[in-house]
Amino acid sequence: HVACADRGTRFTAYRVKSKGKDYYKCNRIGCKNNVSAAEMHCKYKQLLYAYDAPMSVLLQYESIIRDLFRTHTQESANQVTILRKRLTDIENDLKTCYMKYATGKLDDDAYNVTIDELKRRKANIEKDLEQYNLNLSNLDDKINAVVVTCSKLGSLWEQGDVDTKKRIQELVFPNGILWDRVKRNYRTENRNKFFDLLDRFSVSYGHKKETPSYEDVSECAG
Repeated sequence: HVACADRGTRFTAYRVKSKGKDYYKCNRIGCKNNVSAAEMHCKYKQLLYAYDAPMSVLLQYESIIRDLFRTHTQESANQVTILRKRLTDIENDLKTCYMKYATGKLDDDAYNVTIDELKRRKANIEKDLEQYNLNLSNLDDKINAVVVTCSKLGSLWEQGDVDTKKRIQELVFPNGILWDRVKRNYRTENRNKFFDLLDRFSVSYGHKKETPSYEDVSECAG
């Protein structure tokens, strides 16, 4: 998840047994980008806490997310209408095929080939419809889950198990994050664009979120 800002190489973990401590280092030979796990974890936690949504704008966050879901939902609903129309057409074709076979207008080979192809298309459409219907269901629960996650990233990461931490990391920084050896902190230009939207929204409501300064995270040093 973490890469060297100088070399772009992924970090690897190791333990110094004599100290009983864990460290991360750039995996490229000759690079001196090396930092303790305690410092990296502490600063990562504080970084995520900076993205927590303040209660004063939580409802406005939810409004934005609901609008995004509504746009996606409308696109999905349009696809459902198209798929249902295709499904009706195929069902009519199946009936026509059955009728032609029953009246001797199709021989066995033509009937079997046609029926197999129509049933294959029908099965694919039904599978797509099932997926769309799943995405459209429980919309309020999904929105609430997104709001809760985005408003408590720091605490969810800090208290979560390994799988939870990984999912949050991939949510906020889907392409990973860089560690700057000189500044001894993270560079976050690769974060999820969704959080750029939330930042702009927070500013518009008079709550400008600040990323931790290096002085703020000095407690993590060592």
